[in-house]
Amino acid sequence: MLLISTVSGGPPPPPPPPPPPPPPPPPPPSSVSISNNDAYDFSRVGIGGTGTAAYELNSNGIAYTTLFGGSLAAIPGEWLVSGSASDFEVNASFTSGFGGTTTGTTGSWVSLGSTRTWTVSATNAYVEYTLFVQIRLASTGVVQDSATITFYVDSAP
Repeated sequence: MLLISTVSGGPPPPPPPPPPPPPPPPPPPSSVSISNNDAYDFSRVGIGGTGTAAYELNSNGIAYTTLFGGSLAAIPGEWLVSGSASDFEVNASFTSGFGGTTTGTTGSWVSLGSTRTWTVSATNAYVEYTLFVQIRLASTGVVQDSATITFYVDSAP
């Protein structure tokens, strides 16, 4: 008896394609962090003239305040934690103080896509002011954080 073996089917089938990669993780939620701070200008003490203290929420995502000599310095870790500055709005109000001059938008929500600065100035005087600051997510209107900024300006001769 003669046995004949035959191979059928040709080459093996190709392997199945790999599964698609998982979707990328969602971006972190937009968030902010501000805390109570002080803004000073004591650079004119004993000399007189005009001193100005400032607090700033810069569109670059960094908060700044003035130091004793009146120079602006970054506040480490504040204000934008994640997201874009234009995702947020700020509302600020001077809640106490008198005898000096204040600047900066107060009493309404404005975009933080532009740098916002508040100042207190005094000429030949000592003044203290308090600014209450709130930051909200523009898309929802939900307040994310708030802080009180106290301004001290001494330009008394």
